[in-house]
Amino acid sequence: MKITWEKTFDAAHFLPGHPKCGRLHGHTYHVFVEIVVQGDEDLWLERHPHYLMDYAEIKEIVMELDHRLLVAEDHEKIRCGKASDRCRIVWDDNKGDHLIELPQDDIVILPITDTSAECLSQYLVERIRIELQAAEFTSFSVRVKLKETPNTSAEAFYGI
Repeated sequence: MKITWEKTFDAAHFLPGHPKCGRLHGHTYHVFVEIVVQGDEDLWLERHPHYLMDYAEIKEIVMELDHRLLVAEDHEKIRCGKASDRCRIVWDDNKGDHLIELPQDDIVILPITDTSAECLSQYLVERIRIELQAAEFTSFSVRVKLKETPNTSAEAFYGI
C-alpha cells in the first residue's frame, strides 16, 4: 500500500561558509512525501480501518518548520543560546560573526548538521520513520523530496 502527501511551506535559513547562502534568506519549499508499507497493512488497518497513516500526522511534522527560522544545532560554526523566551543564534560566515535574537517561537533548532535541502529532507524522513516504527510497522519505506526552488531539489529515502 502506498500513500503520498505534498504541501508547500515557507522558512528562512542560512548556510554558514557558503558564499551566497551564508546570508539569511528564505524559500517557499515544496515537500512531497511517499510512504510504502508492505506486509503490515493488516496491522495498521485494524487500528485505523479507513487509512494507512493520518495525513494530519505528516502535516504536523512538516508544518513545524513553516514560517520559522531553521537552525542546524550540530553545525560547527553555529552557536545557539536560550534565555527566557528568546533565542540567540551566532554564526561565522568567514567574514565575521552574525547575530540574530528572536522569540523562541520564531526559531526551530534542528538536530542536523546543516539546513541544506539534503539535510532537511533527511530530517523529515527520520521524523516520519520514527512515527511509523512507533506504530509497529516493520516493512516500510519513506521518501521525501524537498524542492527549494522550482529548479532544485533533494531527496532522502529510508526503507525497503
